[in-house]
Amino acid sequence: MTSTFQSSSFINYINCDILNGVCNVHLKNGACYRYTNVSRRALLNLTLNRRMSLGSWYNFNCLGGNAMREVADERKLWQAFA
Repeated sequence: MTSTFQSSSFINYINCDILNGVCNVHLKNGACYRYTNVSRRALLNLTLNRRMSLGSWYNFNCLGGNAMREVADERKLWQAFA
């Protein structure tokens, strides 16, 4: 699992599990969401391209794509990937 920490006014960071097509999105307002069925190519692109806008990536790949969202408790997210 890799984490991205690019600057964003909306997102704190995104944890990516490229092999399973899963990402955990941690928003600045404290909300955490887990997305499954995320494009592995998009996840790889996010981890390799440090200049990419997190907000644009999130809107296109998580909200606009085929990803499935689950509202998550941050403690459970860390336990799932530990």
